[in-house]
Order: sequence, then C-alpha cells, then structure tokens
Amino acid sequence: MPNYCRVGVDLGGTGVKGVAITEKSKVVASFDIPTVRFEDAPISLLIEEIEKLVFDDKVLVSIGIGASGPVNLKTNLINNADTLPQFTGVDLIGALSNAFGVPVCIDNDAIAAAYAEYEWTFNRKVQALAMITLGTGIGVAALRNGQPMRNLKGEHPELGHIATPGSSHPCYCGLDNCWEQSASRKALEMLFEDEGYDNPFIWREYAKNLSDGLLSIINGLDPEVIVIGGSVAQYWDKLENLVHENLQVGIYTSQSLKVVPSKLGPLAGAQGAALIPEIRLNTGLEPA
Repeated sequence: MPNYCRVGVDLGGTGVKGVAITEKSKVVASFDIPTVRFEDAPISLLIEEIEKLVFDDKVLVSIGIGASGPVNLKTNLINNADTLPQFTGVDLIGALSNAFGVPVCIDNDAIAAAYAEYEWTFNRKVQALAMITLGTGIGVAALRNGQPMRNLKGEHPELGHIATPGSSHPCYCGLDNCWEQSASRKALEMLFEDEGYDNPFIWREYAKNLSDGLLSIINGLDPEVIVIGGSVAQYWDKLENLVHENLQVGIYTSQSLKVVPSKLGPLAGAQGAALIPEIRLNTGLEPA
C-alpha cells in the first residue's frame, strides 16, 4: 500500500518554500528558493521543484498554494505586481492540475499559516485566532473556529495595509503611513542598517510600529490569540515585553489576550498551504 502525501507551496516576496507532508503532518521533503529565481520560467521551475518533493514510495493527492496577496478566489489568480510579479496573472492552478492530475487550490499565505497554527499548535482549541505574518510585507488572517474571515466580496482582506500614526512610511497602496511599510521585516532590516542591530532604540521603535497596527487588529477582530509569524518571529524575545507594554494603552485589549510567536518555524506557511485543498473540499469549495 503506497504512502500518501500532500504538497504545500508558500509563495513569498523573498522566498518560495515547499513541503511534502504525510497524513500525520510529518514533513518528508522541502525546498526553499529565492523568489527572484522564478523570474524567467516560474511554472516550469515550480513543477520541477514539486516533482522533487514526491518520492517514488509516495502518492501525491493534492497541492495547496499560499500566496502573498491579493489573491482573487474567483479567478484563482494572484494580483500582486508589487511584491510577487513573477506569479501575478499566472494560471498556476491550471498548470499544476495538468502537470500532476490532482486537486490544486490557492489562498492567501497568511491564511495558510493560520491553518497550520490552528491545526497543529493549538489543536483546534482556539475559537478566534489572528495570524500576523511579518516578511517582505505584512499578511493578516483571522480564523473563527478554523474558518477564515473574508471581506464583503468573499476574498481575503488586505489588513496589512492599514493607516498607522505618522507620515514617514508611504506605501504603494496609497497610504502616507502604512503598517506594512513601518512594521514588515523589510522595515526592521532598514532600522538595522540605519541604527545597528544592538541599538536598543530600534527594538523600541519597531515594537511601537508593530503595536500601532496590532491595536487596530484588536479593535476590529478581538481575537483570543494573535500569532506572530514570518521571519520577525525569531526576534520575539526582544519584542515581547515592549509590544505587551504598548498594547496596554488600548481600551479594547483584553487582559486574556495572548500574543505569541509561531512555533512552527519558517515552513509554517507551506505546511498550512498543504491543508488548503482538504479544507476547501470540506467547506464545499471545489478546487480548480
């Protein structure tokens, strides 16, 4: 009897990660490739890398893709020319379905990471979970009993693009001071370059910028748990006390609110992406 595996792919502005997981969520193979390498032939390279994930003793049953948004769930196309131009407007679903003959689904990368946290970190015990992925940009996902919150059009809301105090972080989205520009990993890296990693000022400054957006998330969503993911999660020991201190000024910040770093590591988004086809099928949303 062959062993089955599901493949998940996390398309980010900096890196593309992929995993093959078994039914017990064990990662049996993975890849991590800079996104710039996909500029010339994104589909053929992605197919090649997925083929490497599936060993001869494994049977591939589905492929899930988590992508830096916006993702149009009606057309299954990515519309993110600013941070993911290689895959914008590309029919990944059709290409991968034809290549592998299995169900393929796509969704926002923050939702994929939230699925992984809900399923494996919290064992489905959290009713209201918010996932914040801090990478090239900022992704925000909210799950209610494991199901994602959508906007009025039924798509993923771009809550990384919210206005925060100040005017020194203009964004391609049109805001003079956008949360994504002030609190993404790229923003933290710019503070490193300007002030130095060991300067206490940068951690206080970045924690304030991060907290400004988190307060709006708390006001609007009132989650039980906020999970901080993406590459910034590795610095949580430097940020935790500062962030909690800043959040105490919010009148809607519950004393029971937990703000925690992701425990699943850099492959969390890809692992969660592997769950997307099954979740879509179970909720009546057919894969392409």
